[in-house]
Amino acid sequence: MDIEQLDLNLLVTLDTLLAERNVTHAARRLNLSQPAISARLTRLRDLLGDPLLLPSQRGMIPTERALDLQAPLHDAIEAVRRVIAETSPFDPTQIEATIAIAASDYVQYSVLIPLAQIIRAEAPGIRIAWRTIDTARLEEQMVRGEVNLALTV
Repeated sequence: MDIEQLDLNLLVTLDTLLAERNVTHAARRLNLSQPAISARLTRLRDLLGDPLLLPSQRGMIPTERALDLQAPLHDAIEAVRRVIAETSPFDPTQIEATIAIAASDYVQYSVLIPLAQIIRAEAPGIRIAWRTIDTARLEEQMVRGEVNLALTV
């Protein structure tokens, strides 16, 4: 394979397709149209000489070649992201994220409301998802990624 014909956007698309296993979901995640993702998948198939993902009733099924590529490809893309992030200055106005915060009612009122106002002004792309703290399930929620930060009195 001629690596000169391969661009990073194709690899990011393949990584996303392998994660989503659905062209529509991958398109939404990459902010592209479904035909654009399909065109990239066609290019990838030609370049790699493998169908990579086969249509099924519930999305797409990866081929053996695609499964072999999935982990090393994802690791390589994440390494590139880290390199870029390390060399780029932090700009809070460019961040798009959702942070799930669990807190008691008192902490929400006294700490989180003022914090949310500051975040809205400094980093408008950050959304805060409020949750009333459930101490019985907190550890489980944090492990599953449902809660990113917990604040208690």
